[in-house]
Amino acid sequence: MTLREVCMQLDTCMRSNDSLQAMLHNSEIEARERAIEIQQLAEENLMLRRRCDQIEGKYLEERKHSLALEQQLYHLHTMSIQSRAQDTISIGSHSRSPSTQDLASFEPNQTLYQAQSSMDFSTEGQR
Repeated sequence: MTLREVCMQLDTCMRSNDSLQAMLHNSEIEARERAIEIQQLAEENLMLRRRCDQIEGKYLEERKHSLALEQQLYHLHTMSIQSRAQDTISIGSHSRSPSTQDLASFEPNQTLYQAQSSMDFSTEGQR
């Protein structure tokens, strides 16, 4: 091998080395950027989890409140039916007692709108 061939090979190796060094440098920069991005996403994920936990807690509280209202509504509906049955009995009417059939048709887990629409609000002002 001649000196010129060796110099050409050395030059080729040095250019390849420079190219590899540049690629390595770019890869390191990209890796740092990805690490920062991953860290930001992890922090955002943590914030979203906390927010989700807060919303879930609020939902559970609202659901408890809703169930309590449904129970109160069911109780009021039952009292209303019993009151109407008492009124029917005291008037001397021989019609059937509405409490058994009406109570069976009312489900406590009905939506508030359904339960309200099934109640008779005409006696509300008399109480």
